[in-house]
Amino acid sequence: EEQMHNKRGFFVDSLDLVIPFSEARETETIEIVLRVENEEITIERIEGIKELNRLCGRIHESDLDFERLSSILAVGNLSSLVYRSKEGEAVHFTFKEHNSGRGRYYIGHTESIGDSSVKIVLEDLEGHLVKERLRDLVLSNAMMIIENSPVALCFKDNSSGYVFLNRRAIESGLTVSDSVFCPQAESFVEFIKSGNLERYFRSSVIDLKVNGASFGRAKYSVEVTESRMANIELHESRSKIKRLHQVALDLSKADSEEQVYDLIVDASMKILEFDVYSLDIVEDEHLVVKRVTDSVPDNGEERYGKEEGIAGRTLREGRTLVFPDISKSSEAKPRSDEYRSAISIPIGRYGVFQTISNELDAFSSEDIELAEILTAHAAEAINRIRNRLEITRLTFNDPLTGGTQ
Repeated sequence: EEQMHNKRGFFVDSLDLVIPFSEARETETIEIVLRVENEEITIERIEGIKELNRLCGRIHESDLDFERLSSILAVGNLSSLVYRSKEGEAVHFTFKEHNSGRGRYYIGHTESIGDSSVKIVLEDLEGHLVKERLRDLVLSNAMMIIENSPVALCFKDNSSGYVFLNRRAIESGLTVSDSVFCPQAESFVEFIKSGNLERYFRSSVIDLKVNGASFGRAKYSVEVTESRMANIELHESRSKIKRLHQVALDLSKADSEEQVYDLIVDASMKILEFDVYSLDIVEDEHLVVKRVTDSVPDNGEERYGKEEGIAGRTLREGRTLVFPDISKSSEAKPRSDEYRSAISIPIGRYGVFQTISNELDAFSSEDIELAEILTAHAAEAINRIRNRLEITRLTFNDPLTGGTQ
């Protein structure tokens, strides 16, 4: 409150930064353009609002006279500074403008702006400091935004080799190695693996330039893991469907049920990637195990009642049964305590195909759909083979006597 009362200022956010209203209005610069020819200095123009402050008004009242200007500025040997600037040297200086009050300090610099012209720029020191504090505040806020940005940002300085990575970039494990830090016409995908975690980022590298000269490079990266994984899954899904289509063609050409069984098992392992499976076929009043995964003991053609267990229910209901957690099914009698989830699919009216996982809820809707397509084609193949055998039997046997014709 005391600061605000004395300085007539205000606070920015919660920072103890006081910006005096009077000085803040006076941060505009005064520019004086001089012409230097034949060892004579003349004032070409003065840029600055007369009413800005007392000094600016006095400079405008100099009637473009350099000697009067030198007197007003009270800068020792101002002409020497001007000549040095004409030769290409940037000169900086300070001075105090005296008045009936406390006086005011100014900073200035001279610079060459042509073969025979020099510019003097004056700025109120307090206003300059206020502006610098504001600039620092803006820079600080900008760095805070960069540091907490959801976009991973990396920066490398060309001359010093200084490297900056914001929090997101560090947490993501991104790097600024030369191999991924060269400007490229198009964005590129980076793959980062940390332990079992796999992440993908789409990155772009740009040159940072000042007046056409490069001083550093920046790389910004956006995580695209979800979309990338979705694309990979889509590609794998299309690949599975294509390969499953080939299996369907092979099933349509199978000459025996044994070939059908082998094709189902091969597809389940290589296409659907099921590791644990069982293929049971109806024979009279039983389900007979025709194929079983190598991890399960093979006791020959094991058989059980076609009404028993999960397989019996699957056959009876004629629909796919899904068990995200086998332990919650009273009908399940798993061969191993490690089995956690399963699907059981009818092969038409001819049998049941089952696959099991050691993980809970391991089968996706796509897994189930593809397995159903496979078993549907298998059922058609078995039906075709059996119908052909029946036609052959009827052709060579007397339907009245049962004897061979």
